[in-house]
Amino acid sequence: MTSSTKYLNVNQDDVVTFVVNGSPFTWQFDTLRSSDSLELSSIAPREVSVPAVRIYVAPNPIYQN
Repeated sequence: MTSSTKYLNVNQDDVVTFVVNGSPFTWQFDTLRSSDSLELSSIAPREVSVPAVRIYVAPNPIYQN
Protein backbone atom coordinates (compact mmCIF):
# COMPACT_ATOMS: atom_id res chain seq x y z
CA MET A 1 0.00 0.00 0.00
CA THR A 2 1.33 3.45 -0.90
CA SER A 3 0.31 6.97 0.06
CA SER A 4 -1.62 7.23 -3.23
CA THR A 5 -3.75 4.13 -2.51
CA LYS A 6 -7.45 5.09 -2.41
CA TYR A 7 -9.06 1.63 -2.31
CA LEU A 8 -8.28 -2.08 -2.01
CA ASN A 9 -10.16 -5.11 -3.29
CA VAL A 10 -10.29 -8.29 -1.22
CA ASN A 11 -12.43 -11.42 -1.14
CA GLN A 12 -14.57 -12.53 1.77
CA ASP A 13 -12.45 -14.71 4.13
CA ASP A 14 -9.12 -13.28 2.83
CA VAL A 15 -6.45 -12.71 5.49
CA VAL A 16 -4.42 -9.57 4.75
CA THR A 17 -1.44 -8.09 6.57
CA PHE A 18 -1.29 -4.31 6.22
CA VAL A 19 1.94 -2.39 6.82
CA VAL A 20 1.27 1.30 7.44
CA ASN A 21 4.28 3.50 8.18
CA GLY A 22 6.20 0.43 9.32
CA SER A 23 3.42 -0.78 11.64
CA PRO A 24 1.93 -4.16 10.59
CA PHE A 25 -1.50 -5.49 11.50
CA THR A 26 -3.46 -8.46 10.14
CA TRP A 27 -7.19 -8.74 9.45
CA GLN A 28 -9.43 -11.56 8.23
CA PHE A 29 -12.36 -10.33 6.15
CA ASP A 30 -14.98 -12.71 7.54
CA THR A 31 -17.88 -10.37 6.81
CA LEU A 32 -21.48 -11.41 7.33
CA ARG A 33 -22.60 -10.20 3.93
CA SER A 34 -21.03 -11.61 0.78
CA SER A 35 -20.42 -8.10 -0.51
CA ASP A 36 -19.42 -5.16 1.67
CA SER A 37 -17.11 -2.19 1.99
CA LEU A 38 -15.46 -0.42 4.90
CA GLU A 39 -12.81 2.15 5.75
CA LEU A 40 -9.34 0.89 6.65
CA SER A 41 -9.43 3.13 9.71
CA SER A 42 -12.35 1.11 11.11
CA ILE A 43 -10.20 -2.04 11.45
CA ALA A 44 -6.75 -0.55 12.16
CA PRO A 45 -5.42 -0.54 15.71
CA ARG A 46 -5.88 2.84 17.41
CA GLU A 47 -2.15 3.47 17.59
CA VAL A 48 -1.73 3.10 13.79
CA SER A 49 -2.49 6.23 11.78
CA VAL A 50 -3.93 5.10 8.45
CA PRO A 51 -4.74 7.05 5.29
CA ALA A 52 -8.28 7.33 3.91
CA VAL A 53 -8.58 3.97 2.12
CA ARG A 54 -11.85 2.16 1.34
CA ILE A 55 -11.77 -1.64 1.25
CA TYR A 56 -14.22 -3.45 -1.03
CA VAL A 57 -15.02 -7.03 0.00
CA ALA A 58 -16.21 -9.31 -2.82
CA PRO A 59 -17.89 -12.69 -2.39
CA ASN A 60 -15.49 -15.58 -1.90
CA PRO A 61 -15.14 -17.23 -5.36
CA ILE A 62 -14.87 -20.69 -3.73
CA TYR A 63 -18.57 -20.52 -2.78
CA GLN A 64 -19.93 -19.24 -6.10
CA ASN A 65 -21.65 -21.50 -8.57
